[in-house]
Amino acid sequence: MTYNFDEHKHRYAVWTAARAVQRSFAKTSDIKNAINCTGLRQFSESDISITQDTYDTKQKEWCNLIIDHFSKLDKSPKSPSDPPEKYKCSYGRASKIIAIYLKTSIILPSKGQTKNCSVIHPPIDRILLECLADKKNIKELLEKPWTQFEEKDYWRIVRIIRVNDLTFDWTLEEYWHSNQKPKGWPEAFQEMAKNGDDELLIPDIFEDEDFSDWILKEV
Repeated sequence: MTYNFDEHKHRYAVWTAARAVQRSFAKTSDIKNAINCTGLRQFSESDISITQDTYDTKQKEWCNLIIDHFSKLDKSPKSPSDPPEKYKCSYGRASKIIAIYLKTSIILPSKGQTKNCSVIHPPIDRILLECLADKKNIKELLEKPWTQFEEKDYWRIVRIIRVNDLTFDWTLEEYWHSNQKPKGWPEAFQEMAKNGDDELLIPDIFEDEDFSDWILKEV
């Protein structure tokens, strides 16, 4: 395998997607394997433009492939006496993996100028939903944490945003502000702890950075 720009971009897109969702969830290597079982890389390197309806269908397919992949993986037990447990990847997490991967591999390199940039979904998280609820007075966006979204929950959010005359693409992140304060600090911190959203975004030491299978070999 030749180390070219597409490979370089793919590896970085995998890393950014993993860092966006892995708190209290999964290792980078597991998220990388989940991405590789979809057609995300092939889509990102294709010159074919698709419609919004076609992308929405592909997004559902990719999400369910990621969820299915994780459902077959055993989580590392916290102690040797713990019984085996499978990963549970929510539709919300799967969607964010896809969104961040494509944001890194398509939207940013093209400066949002290719046609497919207008059909790719933006990353959905607590900050974006709270900012939209506040700025656009759409309170129903806050009924459930994004990490717990099932498929029906995610598409309900998509429909709400679209019917409020907001474009559901990268431009929606205009409303994403990192200084957004959670409504009701005590309750918000409790909810963050429950969902694993109160841990360090980037740990001091990355213990799971194993990309040994990506080392180029002579052929």
